[in-house]
Amino acid sequence: MNTLSGKPRFDTIKVLCQLDVGKNVFLDQKYSALIVSREYGKANRSLLVHLVRGVAKFRTSLDSIARQYLSRWERLSPVVRNALRVGIFQLVLDLRTPSYAVVHESVELVRTFHESWSVPLVNAVLRHVADERDRYHTEAAGWGMDCPDWLEQEWEQQIGREEVQRLKKSLALPPILYLRVNTLKITPEDFLSRMLNQYSLSFSSFSLVPGALRTTADYSELVELPEFGEGYFSIQDGASQLMVHLFSPQPGERVVDMCCGRGGKSVLMAQLMKNHGTLYAVDVNPDRLERLMAGTMSMGVDIIHPVQADATKTLFEYDIKGVDRIFVDAPCSGFGTLRRNPEITLHRTREDCRILADRQVAILESSLSLLKPGGMISYCVCTQTEEETSDVVKVFESHRPGEVERIDLSDLTFLLVGSFGVDIWPYQYETDGFFYTAWRKK
Repeated sequence: MNTLSGKPRFDTIKVLCQLDVGKNVFLDQKYSALIVSREYGKANRSLLVHLVRGVAKFRTSLDSIARQYLSRWERLSPVVRNALRVGIFQLVLDLRTPSYAVVHESVELVRTFHESWSVPLVNAVLRHVADERDRYHTEAAGWGMDCPDWLEQEWEQQIGREEVQRLKKSLALPPILYLRVNTLKITPEDFLSRMLNQYSLSFSSFSLVPGALRTTADYSELVELPEFGEGYFSIQDGASQLMVHLFSPQPGERVVDMCCGRGGKSVLMAQLMKNHGTLYAVDVNPDRLERLMAGTMSMGVDIIHPVQADATKTLFEYDIKGVDRIFVDAPCSGFGTLRRNPEITLHRTREDCRILADRQVAILESSLSLLKPGGMISYCVCTQTEEETSDVVKVFESHRPGEVERIDLSDLTFLLVGSFGVDIWPYQYETDGFFYTAWRKK
């Protein structure tokens, strides 16, 4: 087998081809599995993630360059198209590799995948791009992440064209990693001192969230630290942590985390509750609940009760009623996570947003029946489509007139509070994008 097999560029093509054949792929799952199976070192890990994310974020722009030299671009195989995308990406947006090396590696890639017929074509196209490398690189300096036209138009209506350009440039950047310090085991100050004394890693505080730290460390480096295995910290986006702090569960309360997923927010809730009270973690997927519960022991959490259930239906059979707070982290389109998950733009449509919005309203309505009078229900999604944010608020309130009153969030002066709730845009704080609002049950 060719020596390129099993190397980062080879694996990049394998992952990207799954997008080309229409598979609903989550890239981080794919390259994380490859990193483990290949036992990649830090340099190879970083290169694989850099290439996969980079091509996914700029695919439309890269294709536009390729089409200047190829009249039948769509007829090429997924392997050849993606080999060209990777090559053009490195030539246009990443000047660390010499042009001759990019061309040579791309040619060897298509040979490795038994597409030798395309060698002259790949060689010719990339040499043409290499000849114009400086010009293309200058043009690419103004690029933002490629997004669907309908999504850009919606964002322009919300924040204006100039802000959308800032947003797209922000989404083009690599995501920043945030740590959540486990305050059940250690104070944020002691944790930071310990990490700085023992490791040559960079950390800084995140002003919006107590106990949250930003880091430039690599994800794979962090999960290999003994402190991670011992439950002293978790990796969780800064805005995701902020949502739980806005929800603010208190010690001794009965709380529901609806649609808890892998449970990152559930564990943070338990921390804020000082591991005192009752926390029901509800999700329809048993694998997610199993993963959540497997991690609670190392975190020192024992108040979480997993409930496998469909959140669109009432949960009276589980004896969950009269609770103090409900947190609805509803399934959504995920456009707020494009820095980490650029592939979402390739398989999410506007119609998906409408379907998800109907489900989000159903979850809110079924959840409300579990809440005691005077209790609080919060709603958050990691997206910024009107269908899943302001429209959901309006529909829910119209379905439950007189039953709920929206909580005034205007005192959160450090955040952008709109007519329907809090909006967190990725370019504001270099986090994921989120929407948050809350009601009190009358």
